[in-house]
Amino acid sequence: MKSLVFVALIFIVGETAFGKVRSPTDSLKQLVSSRHGDERSKLLIQLSYQYAGNNPDTALVLLEQALAGAKTPEIRGKVLFERAMLHRFLENDKRQAEALDSAYQTLKGVNDSIAANALHYKVVLLQLQGQYEKALQTGHLLIDTRKALPSRNHELNAVLQTGYTYDRMGDYRKAIVWYKKGLEIQGVTNENFIGRAYGLIGIAYDGLAEYEEAIAYNLQAVEHFKKAPNSSFLHTWYSNLGNTYTKMGKLDLAEKYTLLALEDAKEQRYIARVNLGKIYMEQGLLAESQAVLEKVTQELENTGQTNYLSQAYNRMHELYRKKGDYKTALAYFEKYKANEDKRLSEAKIKQVNELAVEYETAEKERLLAEQRAQLAEGELLVKNRNQWIFGLSFLAIGLAAIGTLLYKQEQLKSQQVQREAALKLTLNDIEHRNRLQEQRLAISRDLHDNIGSQLTFIISAIDTLKQFVGDQNTRFTERLAHMGAFAKDTIQELRDTIWAMNKDQIALEDLETRVSDFIEKANLVAGEVGLVFRTDVEGDTIIFDSRTGMWLYRILQEAVNNAIKYAEAKTIAVTFGRDAGLFLLTVEDDGKGFDVERAERGNGLENMRRRAQVLHGELELVSEKGKTVVSCRIPIKHQKDEEIA
Repeated sequence: MKSLVFVALIFIVGETAFGKVRSPTDSLKQLVSSRHGDERSKLLIQLSYQYAGNNPDTALVLLEQALAGAKTPEIRGKVLFERAMLHRFLENDKRQAEALDSAYQTLKGVNDSIAANALHYKVVLLQLQGQYEKALQTGHLLIDTRKALPSRNHELNAVLQTGYTYDRMGDYRKAIVWYKKGLEIQGVTNENFIGRAYGLIGIAYDGLAEYEEAIAYNLQAVEHFKKAPNSSFLHTWYSNLGNTYTKMGKLDLAEKYTLLALEDAKEQRYIARVNLGKIYMEQGLLAESQAVLEKVTQELENTGQTNYLSQAYNRMHELYRKKGDYKTALAYFEKYKANEDKRLSEAKIKQVNELAVEYETAEKERLLAEQRAQLAEGELLVKNRNQWIFGLSFLAIGLAAIGTLLYKQEQLKSQQVQREAALKLTLNDIEHRNRLQEQRLAISRDLHDNIGSQLTFIISAIDTLKQFVGDQNTRFTERLAHMGAFAKDTIQELRDTIWAMNKDQIALEDLETRVSDFIEKANLVAGEVGLVFRTDVEGDTIIFDSRTGMWLYRILQEAVNNAIKYAEAKTIAVTFGRDAGLFLLTVEDDGKGFDVERAERGNGLENMRRRAQVLHGELELVSEKGKTVVSCRIPIKHQKDEEIA
């Protein structure tokens, strides 16, 4: 569902001609040959459109000619923007980013409308690459630029882009805050823009599993899309409604809206058709489900769309499980695995190619730097030789002065070498940090996209084995149930780890939001036990590195889970506090208490103590009848110092 919204966000700013192939005309070529300066550059841009689809190399050459002949910053900026769009069409992320940056810098203050378009596509590119912090920075610059322009419609879209970045990060609460900020903008007239704002809120609530809210906002989105003539979003949001109703188990409504989505004759809507097959499956209409899924799977196999194909194989696997044909179900599961391996391989090949290009560029720059250094050294030798000749000529009257001069020169040279060495170390450190952050983001995406899906299908496979075994072996069935529960816990642990890996730093506000979500979910599980979260932190903002934030969250989880499982408490209170240079985490319950000496031999408590010690803090446990308090104190300054180091 989100991929459909993402495509809509990419193309909302304004279309370019790339991808639309027109026949080149001799008259346009003749006009180019008879014009000069900016007029010729404009015609070359138009001519490049003719070649973009079938001969992009020629289109690039034409744009280079247009750039070389442009006289004014505005035309140069327009050429750079069109070059960025061509590289985007060719899926060359590095060149696209370079051209977008150049276009923005050239057009800023000259043509802010196209400059804003360049920022928009840079945000989209950074979102695709998983560079969310940079996407947020660029998104805020885009909002400021759009605010200074007349169109409130595009200002709304800029705000939605920032919200969508948080959505991609999995921070749905912040995404909703930004989407609602967009709806507060006065003067928006485009019904598609307004509808998409409501729809994105609905999608975020769907991600939070708050389905009633998701339905309410998606229905509002549909009403606005209906007001827009020939809206390209209407059928997409019909599909979104069908997907959410499916999750709620309201299959009649899910079928209704999915069929409405498929009334769109312009699009194949593969995912909507796959979802329709699932709906029929859940309704027990296995023959209808099989007919839909077999047709869409065949089409996807013919077109080679590996992303959608994985979802189709998944549904076919589920279908044959329900039919009791476990052999065929296993065959489709193996097809799913093979398709996922292919997708992963293609992604790795693209990464390797990009790294090879970057390496070659860096190697050329290194060789060029060496050549410059050699020239500088030669010039220095010549200069020193001349100084010696001059000094010897006036040795009788200037020996003392020359000695002083040479000494000072050597001092300056030594200082320069030291400064250059320090600068090089600083640059290497920055480059190392950037590479490390990119690797962390790449690993987190791989964990989410691959290991997460693998665990999900392990659970599915375990369910298949349980159905196959039935009641024949109770002990084996129990073991399978334990394995399934362990896999589900592992998925939750994986999601928490990805959340931490996606952040170089974790502010206290981020941790509070995460804890609030955990408390809300724990309340649903705890039943009659009341869980309360309080924060009493004043003064400067507290910022932890990702490891510290994650381990504090783990300590809190362990303490709350122990209280729920063993304490028989009526109330559990979680408190964040601050005492001078210490951050305080307290979990207190009114349960039956326990023997602390015996509990210290447990793995859970030892894990909490070990994590607190690694963070240079301490963990204290006090328990008596009717009350248990777990307190963790860590020094705030030490965490910041470690992060800088």
